Amino acid sequence: MKRVVAMAVAGFVFSAHGEGNPSKGREIVLARLGDDGSLPRLAEAEVTRPLKPSPTVPDVLGLDYLALEARNGALGQAGEELALAYEVARLRHLGKPKLADRVEPVSRTRGDGLGYDIRSFETSGEDRFLEVKTTGFGKDTPFYVTRTELRFSVESALQFHLYRLFQFRKEPKMFSLNGALDKTCVLDPSQFIARVG
Repeated sequence: MKRVVAMAVAGFVFSAHGEGNPSKGREIVLARLGDDGSLPRLAEAEVTRPLKPSPTVPDVLGLDYLALEARNGALGQAGEELALAYEVARLRHLGKPKLADRVEPVSRTRGDGLGYDIRSFETSGEDRFLEVKTTGFGKDTPFYVTRTELRFSVESALQFHLYRLFQFRKEPKMFSLNGALDKTCVLDPSQFIARVG
């Protein structure tokens, strides 16, 4: 059984997963913020639920839906925008408006090859690096990780957070995993570079 701690913050509901360690991951149901961007309310609840194996995505008519979705730049951009809005709101709610003003969408401002998409902050002012992966499918849908993302997550494990947005087209939800991707996810090699020798 996984322990899940759920928190509601006006428009955002998030729950931390973990074996007695709530910081291992968070599932966040995203909804609209107040018109002024505030998050005035906070509530907590605890629930438990069994771990489920990851389902596979149906391959109807021989199409690779994961590959098609991975190439959908508009979906990824929309997910990053929502994660950016969430981070700004999170910091403002925690009483850190100056840090909220410094949150940077580095995939746009510096390029998409740094190993993360958003530079945010902890309330202490320490860096918080976010890699955002978005899908229109369910939360257990596999996703692609680049070598750069993997390497950066290992080098900056304490500061690295994967934000996985799912059911994005229907009712966007999100969970967060903190730490190196090779420790928080099951990684399967799926592509190779071939050179004629």
